[in-house]
Amino acid sequence: MARLEEGESSAPSRLQQLRRTHSFVAEEDAVGLHYDIEMLVKYLLNEVEREHKISVASIFGMGGIGKTTLARKVYHHGRLKHYFKGFAWVCVSQQWQPKDLLQGILLKLIPEQRNLIMTSKQDELARLLQQHLRARRCLIVLDDIWSTDAWDCLKDAIPVSEHGTKILLMTGAEPVQ
Repeated sequence: MARLEEGESSAPSRLQQLRRTHSFVAEEDAVGLHYDIEMLVKYLLNEVEREHKISVASIFGMGGIGKTTLARKVYHHGRLKHYFKGFAWVCVSQQWQPKDLLQGILLKLIPEQRNLIMTSKQDELARLLQQHLRARRCLIVLDDIWSTDAWDCLKDAIPVSEHGTKILLMTGAEPVQ
């Protein structure tokens, strides 16, 4: 176990780690979100939108308005669980790194390939993600994006395919496209 020096705390780093991987949502009703949930679910299930392009939806607004709560409700929606074959929820920190972002997504989509993912270079990870998304319809949620740089880095690794992978982005800034 790591030793803490006086004045140090492992709590913030542990919370950041938990936030990155957590997509659990309590079952209680989210007041006022039902319409937004249904609209997003319909968009994500839209067959016309999936033909040979990347579909991206952005949820944006200042902190505390319920962006993550809305996304969690959509992510765990029963209709989506049967439609998509793979799911990844990744929190993008202010200090994100391209390799970490790719690893985070791949570890959610193909956890059985953890050793390969953790030892691969960034370009190999991008190819692995492309291969996986060409073969399956996936929902990828990128929470807490601070700049368009993270999306710009990632979108080249997401292939245009007939399977209809969808991306849901949450940001406090203007919509990320």
